[in-house]
Amino acid sequence: MIIETNLQPISVNHYWEASHTGGRFITPKGRRFKRDLGFIAQAAAKKHRWTYDVEDRIRMTIGTAFSDRRRRDIDNSIKGVCDALKGILYEDDCQIDDLRVFRLEHTGKPRLIIEVEKITPNNKPMRGVEIVF
Repeated sequence: MIIETNLQPISVNHYWEASHTGGRFITPKGRRFKRDLGFIAQAAAKKHRWTYDVEDRIRMTIGTAFSDRRRRDIDNSIKGVCDALKGILYEDDCQIDDLRVFRLEHTGKPRLIIEVEKITPNNKPMRGVEIVF
């Protein structure tokens, strides 16, 4: 299933904030992003008749483009995307076994493309390189 939207993911640095008691909470900006992407994902899941089980293993590819040309680490924007899809496309983001992220061509407009699929015995992820010291 592919989800395309003009939402711009927010950095994990702006998604979470520390409370004065030492805990962490999602910022208002983070809650808005989570809500908006959640609505879009729910509509896509309904359209594609997506269902999930707690035993499913997930492959997800995320492409993102930002509205400006500031330098950004794209890996900082992934946690909010994974959290927003929790309970909609999978039970928990710990089910994601294969996660790929890439930067889309800059057009001056934010874009977010998410491809999600269940991993089956026929489409298992490639085994990573093992580094031994």
